[in-house]
Amino acid sequence: MKILSKIVRTLLIPVYVALSLITLSNCAKTGDSNTIERLDSAKQNTASLLMQNFDAELFDINSARLLNRPVVLDSSLIGIREKEGHYFLRAEISVKSSKKYFAELKCSREIADTFYRTKSNSALLAAKISRIDDYSLFAEADSLDGGKSQFNIGKSILLSGECLALVEIPSVINAD
Repeated sequence: MKILSKIVRTLLIPVYVALSLITLSNCAKTGDSNTIERLDSAKQNTASLLMQNFDAELFDINSARLLNRPVVLDSSLIGIREKEGHYFLRAEISVKSSKKYFAELKCSREIADTFYRTKSNSALLAAKISRIDDYSLFAEADSLDGGKSQFNIGKSILLSGECLALVEIPSVINAD
């Protein structure tokens, strides 16, 4: 009886651990792809609704029709500031480019309130762009010998205009 008990413990525990790991890894893979697919689908649906509501098109860095037309920006929210009773929303625009794209958009109190209620920094913005500025950013650093050095941070584009709507897009972390 002792030998049988020893054999069962020796075999049963490793088999149980192996089956548990296989089952857990399969559950995690299935759940992750479904969640990501659902979030991506919700994001696309929201972008479509914003485009319909504001007669907008998706932001495209190669578009010649960007100024004074409503566009939908896939953005990471940076912050908001109030100046002389006006609110200015700042965001980094998600684009595939060697340049970084940022937006500083004048917005209403309602949009500012929406910003304050967001739980993630990911959002779709409907905006009317009125100005585009191209910047080359440099940082200056002091060295130990008393000299100064400049570092090229890169080129950035700043879009200015009016924010028409802000819709938060939940992140994968906040999906549950």
